[in-house]
Amino acid sequence: MAVTPAKKKVQSVKGGIARSYKQQPPMVPHKIDKYKINLKNNGCLKCHSEKTYKKEKAPKVGDSHYVTRDGKTLSTISSRRYFCNQCHAPQVGAEPLVQNMFEGAK
Repeated sequence: MAVTPAKKKVQSVKGGIARSYKQQPPMVPHKIDKYKINLKNNGCLKCHSEKTYKKEKAPKVGDSHYVTRDGKTLSTISSRRYFCNQCHAPQVGAEPLVQNMFEGAK
């Protein structure tokens, strides 16, 4: 019988979380469990959009998120990049479930 692991709290990391490799999507350094991301709403854009990021003192959505797979630059976020939590995820202070020998960029 499997043992249910203890719940861990999402880490809040001022200044962000260091990346492990060059092209890694940034990890989310705060809670997002109350954010809605669907076809009509994207809670991430309240702070990270072109219009709000300076006021919110948050990183702006990357320029790559405005480019289609064909290389065309759009005025709004590409539909393939709209669902932020497909690539960007909050982190918890948990030990790895399996041994990992990966070493990030130095």
